[in-house]
Parts: sequence; structure tokens; C-alpha cells
Amino acid sequence: MFDQEFFGFWYGQYKFIHHLLDHGSIDYVKVFGQNHRKFMHDDRAVQYITMTYGVDAGMVAKGHIALDKVWSYSKRQGSKK
Repeated sequence: MFDQEFFGFWYGQYKFIHHLLDHGSIDYVKVFGQNHRKFMHDDRAVQYITMTYGVDAGMVAKGHIALDKVWSYSKRQGSKK
């Protein structure tokens, strides 16, 4: 829904980008849990996606990574209470 609200893309248009970032060739989330963000969650991944799928897909990737960072930070702050 972030893609739709933030960029105006139709719902699910770039679902494959989110899947690529979180799952890739293996399901990083299942294998590594929160540590999955060590894979495909950096500037090189955004560059790869931009070069391979276009500028819009690159923006979606960058937004995905930013949201994951906010989510991780929020969860860490909540666990400190």
C-alpha cells in the first residue's frame, strides 16, 4: 500500500520488487528473520534494481528499505519500554 499512497502506483504494481528485496532466490525472512535486512537492503541493491527494472522500481526499492529501517527502529524503541 505504501507504493500506492506515496508514489501513486497501482496496488501490487511493484510487488515483485518487495519480493525480490525480502526473498530473492531464497526466503531471506524465513532463514534469517530480522537479519534478512543484511541482504538486498543497501544502495547497491537500489542501483541494481534501478538499472534492471527502471527508475520507478528503484524508488520503490529505496522506499521499501527506508520503511524497513523505520520499522526496525520502532520495534527496538518499543522493546526498551
